[in-house]
Amino acid sequence: DGEPIMSSKPRTPPTRILFLEMDAGDKELVRRWAADGTLPTFAALFGRGLSGDTMSLDGLFVGAIWPSFYTAVNPARHGVHSLVQLRPGSYEFFRCTTAENLKREPFWNTLSRAGKRVAVLDVPLSGISKEINGIQSVEWGSHDANYGFRAWPPAFEADVRKRFGLHPFTESCNDIGRTPEDFKRFRDRLIEGVRAKAALTRHYLRTGGWDFFAQVFTESHCVGHQCWHLHDDAYPGHDARVAEQVGDPMRDVYIAIDHAIGEVIAEAGPGTIVIVLCGHRMSHKRGAQ
Repeated sequence: DGEPIMSSKPRTPPTRILFLEMDAGDKELVRRWAADGTLPTFAALFGRGLSGDTMSLDGLFVGAIWPSFYTAVNPARHGVHSLVQLRPGSYEFFRCTTAENLKREPFWNTLSRAGKRVAVLDVPLSGISKEINGIQSVEWGSHDANYGFRAWPPAFEADVRKRFGLHPFTESCNDIGRTPEDFKRFRDRLIEGVRAKAALTRHYLRTGGWDFFAQVFTESHCVGHQCWHLHDDAYPGHDARVAEQVGDPMRDVYIAIDHAIGEVIAEAGPGTIVIVLCGHRMSHKRGAQ
């Protein structure tokens, strides 16, 4: 009779809360580039959403920030002060891997026990929670690596490896003595990683039904440490010769992340509460030589 046939398959429920983070994204650069049209996704978020400043942990290294975020207690309570810290009762330094040294649970464990379905992808300086009600990946692309890529449950890890392989940076993104061509390749690999992470995120997001879904873009952290001296011409270490050949890799990577965040938000759809965080800032470092 020409009437459309309606599918009896139930629609996948939308994701309730989507959390995206631009790791070490500098808020002043984000605001400036959003205002001048360089970052249209952030401009749209500022225009239609609520925004405000966050405060990092005063006087502590960045190794303490993420554990404080996801446990909701300070380092005195969760026990992780830095990536490397003194072993209690001694003068011995040790690599403080979070999963083995964290004294408080991440909030996604609490959500899981409450029956909430969660996806926690690449939250820096976190360990695998095997009791998670959903999926979790650790360090599919990371600046501060403790373990390398891991995921839970094992079937999810196998699926990520099969569909997406590994992040273009499986080694540390930090290095010294890069040539202009090295910086170009470095920038391009980070952008490749952003695009791959966006595709990965959209794939698992569209399975739907998530009460909480998190993804962190860590490429901004890598490019900030390695390329600030190319970005900031007021910085004493600014390398104008290399910058003339390479451009501003920080701007390029921020643009890629802005586009990726836009794609992910569009995948989530209009019924999702979206939280976008730029964590601790990135800036110059000046000291005695």
